[in-house]
Amino acid sequence: MDQQAALNYLVQQARAFYGSKDYVPAIRLLNRALALSPDEISLLDTRAACYEKLQKFDTALTLAKAMIQLHAQNPKGYLRAARVLRMQKRYATACRIYKAGIERSDKHSKDYSSLTLLLQDLELVMKNEARILDPFVLLPLELILNIFEMVPFEKRCVCTRVSKKWRSTLTGVSKLWADLDFTFPRPPPAQHSLYIPMEPDQRTNARVDNFTVLATAKHFSPKRLVLGTNQNITKGLFSGLVKLRRTRALEQLSLRQNYKVSDAELSLLWLSTPVLRRLDLSDVYGVTDDVAMALLERCRQLEELDLSECRVTQGVFIKSVAKGGPMSTLRKLAIGQVVQGYSRAGIEAIVGMFPNLTVLDFRSLRVDDVSALDALWRLSNVQQMYLESVGCLNEESVPRAFTLWMRGMQQLQCFQFRLCKGLSGSMAKMLVRPSLISPAYTSALIPPAVASDPQWQLLPELDLGLGGGGGGGGWASSLRMLDLSFSPFLEMDGWVDDSDAFPVLPNLHTLILNACGSVNEQDVCRLLANSGEKLCRFEFSRNEATSNQVLYSLRDYCPMIQYVNVGWSRKVTGMGVMALVNCRGQELEYLCLDGCQNVGADAVDRARYVLGQAHRVSFVFARK
Repeated sequence: MDQQAALNYLVQQARAFYGSKDYVPAIRLLNRALALSPDEISLLDTRAACYEKLQKFDTALTLAKAMIQLHAQNPKGYLRAARVLRMQKRYATACRIYKAGIERSDKHSKDYSSLTLLLQDLELVMKNEARILDPFVLLPLELILNIFEMVPFEKRCVCTRVSKKWRSTLTGVSKLWADLDFTFPRPPPAQHSLYIPMEPDQRTNARVDNFTVLATAKHFSPKRLVLGTNQNITKGLFSGLVKLRRTRALEQLSLRQNYKVSDAELSLLWLSTPVLRRLDLSDVYGVTDDVAMALLERCRQLEELDLSECRVTQGVFIKSVAKGGPMSTLRKLAIGQVVQGYSRAGIEAIVGMFPNLTVLDFRSLRVDDVSALDALWRLSNVQQMYLESVGCLNEESVPRAFTLWMRGMQQLQCFQFRLCKGLSGSMAKMLVRPSLISPAYTSALIPPAVASDPQWQLLPELDLGLGGGGGGGGWASSLRMLDLSFSPFLEMDGWVDDSDAFPVLPNLHTLILNACGSVNEQDVCRLLANSGEKLCRFEFSRNEATSNQVLYSLRDYCPMIQYVNVGWSRKVTGMGVMALVNCRGQELEYLCLDGCQNVGADAVDRARYVLGQAHRVSFVFARK
């Protein structure tokens, strides 16, 4: 085979591969063809087109420049180079290539007219893009600031990299950088979660490190610094902020689950945060007794404090209340460690240290006996109290605590008392129907030291609910949230009487009775019929007695219900589920049917269809 026949064969095969979009074999054949005819412009153009299809624009542009050098009067090289530049959005350079091709190419060549047409088209594209004006040039600064105040923090950081004008304008406004929130965006709490303790985002925030925070905070002193959970913050961050003088205006700091920040650095930070009001250091290993002592001595304007799962003992509060006196500004306190218990002396020190608390989160606090918490009655402003895994050494501990708490905290709205084996039916009845308990019995429960206390004597008498108008007495009129989950001996007999003309719990918003094996379903249904008018969240899972009757009661007596959890209930069937779903429709935000063995897949699919979104119906299959 002579050279021309071989060249024609290679070109024919290469074009066949190119037509079938198999560009790599086509390039190999074109390389062999160019070895026979190095200056053939059609071969160079086809090879450049193959690299262009493979998104290898730099190689395609190099080949196009070689075409221009070898054949300066042929328009193909200019057309190919400008085409690659347009794909790279380098419009100005492509425009110069078109103009150079018009000046140098042979005007009688085949593709010369294409240069003029494509140049006109490119100039039109560039003209249209030029109409997109910079808003930072046209809009007034006040309007720009109003817009960026609504932009999330992360996107605001991205906008500083658009141009030098954007960066200088945005970084020159202090209020845009006063709130440094590095956590993942979260939707606002739903209506059914208003009285549930807010759980922090547990997603690992490892993208946040010392360099990121320092680079962002270098412009202005932040008022709010939220770093998230399990971040990559190491020692040197807070000392760096102190060195930059960026902590004097700090009012809120959140740093959760960190094991690298040292106690010495935290103690140094308290010296430079005179206006700190909200502090969240949950599960931070560097928080020790010395750090907590320094915090309580120097940050006297604290309003919210979370030291749960930190290495802080009760001795800190005993020493602080004796040394510095009470801190009347604190409103919210979360404290305790699972592996370390508190005694009566520690609780009394906490009560004396923070007399004006309104939110008391002791879910991670461990006490051997609930009697250690008797002193909480002095916190008359408490509206939310969350307790978990509280011990009970004798049968009078819980009734005594309830008697003292109800007299001292008469405006309690949220009460969580989970995992307490000492809670029985008669004791729980004291919460909503204290009039059924003998006055002589409750009087005998009050310790003499408390009865003679001047603060106790100044407290108003407990409302027993005998005057009518709704409410069963005690906390019944004020309670919005009641959580008595995992109480194996809890009973609800006597909470509601058929003769009750008014709701026993008139303001009940959230009722949680998970894993309460002794609770009778009929008692729950009577309570729903009596006090379900404002009920928004109901949980009654892991109870074998739960059946469709509960769902029927929710349908008939709870018009505002949004959240229902009846998971792991063997007697719940698809008929009850559909009765509730068809009545409430999309007003029902969430329905948990996990482990309900008698609920079929068709009922689950129908419920998801009615509610509109699959994630609003949770269903985990369990074998019978």
